[in-house]
Amino acid sequence: MVDAAAMMGVSKQTLGDLEKATGSVGLAIALRVARELGVGVFAVQPTQREAARLALRTQASSLEDAA
Repeated sequence: MVDAAAMMGVSKQTLGDLEKATGSVGLAIALRVARELGVGVFAVQPTQREAARLALRTQASSLEDAA
């Protein structure tokens, strides 16, 4: 983990906090780590969260049916 953290320009503690969902890591750092790991981030307003989940599930189901 030390090497991965150094490669991403963050501390081992920061990377550990992200992994465990603890601490208070800033959004910019979290997004940078996500980008380095090849992970996409999709943000939705809390009031729209359930509607977005349903839309994504419906889309995924349609794609699976088409395959």
